[in-house]
Amino acid sequence: MNIIRFIVIFIIIWLLIRMVKNYRNREKITTSQRNSNNIDTMVQCSRCELHLPKQQATKRGERYYCCKQHADED
Repeated sequence: MNIIRFIVIFIIIWLLIRMVKNYRNREKITTSQRNSNNIDTMVQCSRCELHLPKQQATKRGERYYCCKQHADED
């Protein structure tokens, strides 16, 4: 009878540990999803059609360019 109690207690403790680990992993995933929402908008170079983040692009009028050279050529 003592062995059965030991096994049952062991299983309960093991399940509780698994539940705590799963809860912590869900919190990490939720946090990383919040951080991934800060991704910069991508734009396309009007000259070579390269995609790059909007903050790195050169803007002339309504068009975006990947570098100053392409902006000067158009």
